[in-house]
Amino acid sequence: MTKKLAIDGRNPVVTGGIPKGMHGSSVIDEQEINAVTKVLKSQNLFRFSDNSEVLKFEQEAAELLGVKHSLMVNSGTSAIICALTGGGIGPGDEVIVPGYTFIATAAAVVAVGAYTSNCRD
Repeated sequence: MTKKLAIDGRNPVVTGGIPKGMHGSSVIDEQEINAVTKVLKSQNLFRFSDNSEVLKFEQEAAELLGVKHSLMVNSGTSAIICALTGGGIGPGDEVIVPGYTFIATAAAVVAVGAYTSNCRD
């Protein structure tokens, strides 16, 4: 490669930060801050009680989506693990994953005991 990268002194193609509204933290307002603060102050961080905000959120999400159940998880990786487990994927199963993806895609497969094959096309 004969051209320099921006890190090596070439002019950057993109200047400035990510435009406002392009990522979650830029659209957080007082409503979200107050909701999170309420949960933290309650010290009821899980879904295992009748007055749990987590349980209420899951119920509202299920109703909004028109499904019987929903499950709140802490990350995309956990969501993929739940989807794989719910789909019956487990030890010894093969899961085809994109060759170019975030590590969570393959890590979730390994977490359920399956193995990955990379898709080349």
